Amino acid sequence: MTDANREHIFSTRRALLGDPLSTQVQAWMRPVYWEPPGKFPTAIAKTTLAGMVNVLEPIVKKEGKLTSALDRVSKFVSAPMGPQYVKAFEVVKRPESSLLGTFVSVVYARALLLLAASATEGVKIVSELKDILASPTTFVDKYMVAQGKLDEHFIGHLVNFAEIEAQLDPHFHKVLKHSAQLFVEAHRPSHDTRNPLADPKSHLHLLSGEDQSAWWRLPTSLAFAMTVWDQDA
Repeated sequence: MTDANREHIFSTRRALLGDPLSTQVQAWMRPVYWEPPGKFPTAIAKTTLAGMVNVLEPIVKKEGKLTSALDRVSKFVSAPMGPQYVKAFEVVKRPESSLLGTFVSVVYARALLLLAASATEGVKIVSELKDILASPTTFVDKYMVAQGKLDEHFIGHLVNFAEIEAQLDPHFHKVLKHSAQLFVEAHRPSHDTRNPLADPKSHLHLLSGEDQSAWWRLPTSLAFAMTVWDQDA
């Protein structure tokens, strides 16, 4: 890291911390600091979260309420960011980083660590999800209220702050790197070779509903919904 790059990173970090939105973003990010990378919950990614996605996938295609909710999550996440956040990310990003990769990594890490901190076992969590999906209206409505409390610039602020933290904190870097690896291992179908997290040009629009075959869309939306629901609780 050159002196010029370091100055850009610290000046951007100061600007983000000085923004009132920082309080909301910091509260959301706090669980990502809980566990050391060596104890990152690998099994939860490949069993619990993968199991939840498998349960959701066929139901989302049939249940209008869930389809609508998924679309609203995707639209919120993939909405164009303010130009100040796009410009800031290009200045502070690591060469291999992308908006999509950093976002998915930090969101998936938070979801995994929340599940790891839960007293409920993975099998029971998947079973509870099935019960929720049998009558999803109340739960979907509650989630939408929680999402509605997020600032419109939440995603832009979050992605920039996470990218900066990954460069300043070796622990945070390891967590995001491991999270991205687990996401691909747990959710990418064996027949699909695409991995947009590894492409520095990948933008958040890849989470929109335009590509119905995008394997990364549902697990990302589920992970984000879980983290937002938890923050509202």
